[in-house]
Amino acid sequence: MIRFAFIVLLLSATSALAQANSDADACNQPATTQSEIEQKFAACTRTIESGSLSGKDLAQAYTSRGMTYGAKLDLDKAIADFDAALKLSPDLVEALYERGMAYGMKDDYGRAVEDFTAAIAQDPKLARAYNGRCYSLAILGDLDRAMADCDESLALEPNVPYTLDSRAFVFLKTGNLRRAVADYDLALQIDPKLPESLYGRGIAKMRLGKKQDSDQDLAAARDIDSGIDARMKQIGLTP
Repeated sequence: MIRFAFIVLLLSATSALAQANSDADACNQPATTQSEIEQKFAACTRTIESGSLSGKDLAQAYTSRGMTYGAKLDLDKAIADFDAALKLSPDLVEALYERGMAYGMKDDYGRAVEDFTAAIAQDPKLARAYNGRCYSLAILGDLDRAMADCDESLALEPNVPYTLDSRAFVFLKTGNLRRAVADYDLALQIDPKLPESLYGRGIAKMRLGKKQDSDQDLAAARDIDSGIDARMKQIGLTP
């Protein structure tokens, strides 16, 4: 009877370990659909609460869960998870980058710049961090540094539509409307339904006196994203 009890306990422990490993794997998988995001969130939460991880592995689990909070626009909880990750592993690049993104989504662009800068210090070839800093600096009005960051990001990873959109935004803010249109054109060749690029190009064309083309771009952007007028107004772009 005692031997049987020991075997049951051993099997239970093995099963729990397998579940922990399965959850940790699921926690680190990419997620795009709402269902996948919820599954990833649940797996990360079980992994964190299981006590099976420590150090950098636990920091990665917090980072992954923070990304699911970010996907659900629960930004304060996302930042709390990234804070927890960075307390465990202060040089974790992904946590620094994702916290920068979360601060940017909260319109706290100064803190976003700090995190993107820290991420770049850890990984000077992290193109998306240069893009994040470019966009944040552009909103803050530091246009020369913003342009340098967008150029660096595109040198590291050419033809990324989001980075082309960011650089077009910088050109738009500096008044270089033709260069802005050119970058928006390139972004839209890669992703024809990028609403920010359609909207930005519409603004640039309007300022160039091309009202009909402008109206078409603005209408197309609104068809894709009904809230784009309000969002673009927040960063200073209005028709």
